[in-house]
Amino acid sequence: MFDCSLNTLFSRGVEYWSSNLPEVCGTLRGKCFFVENIFPAQKNVHFIIQNMFDSTQLSTMGLTAQSNNTALVVAALKSSLASVDNVFVPDCYGHGFLDNRGFSRVTIRKTSVTSALQGILQQAQGVSDVRVYLQDSCESLDCNPTCANYSSHNSL
Repeated sequence: MFDCSLNTLFSRGVEYWSSNLPEVCGTLRGKCFFVENIFPAQKNVHFIIQNMFDSTQLSTMGLTAQSNNTALVVAALKSSLASVDNVFVPDCYGHGFLDNRGFSRVTIRKTSVTSALQGILQQAQGVSDVRVYLQDSCESLDCNPTCANYSSHNSL
């Protein structure tokens, strides 16, 4: 019988990709694939890109996009990103972002992820020290109208 538990699948992925995870992951390696769990252990400059309603993250928590508890997940995500220098968190539903053909058309306050990445590159080159912190302020599913450009909507 094949074990499809989250921890087993992530452990196999870690082994397959020869990943090195920090001690904070412990034996529950799967939890380190979500930003709010792994970020506190990181020391480098980061640019976090994540959908506010990450379908995979919600499903691993036994939730759907319509669950009453999604507000708690959104609050936890926002709290965990408060100390991150650079983020792009649109209020979209789905998993995977950069591999989606519509990602460049999703905007937050009229700024696309492509423009945000250009700002990060300018930081890395020492041209700019401006923080790229773009996070939708709404908390209801797909309240950002540009999420319609993002074609990875999993079935709700």
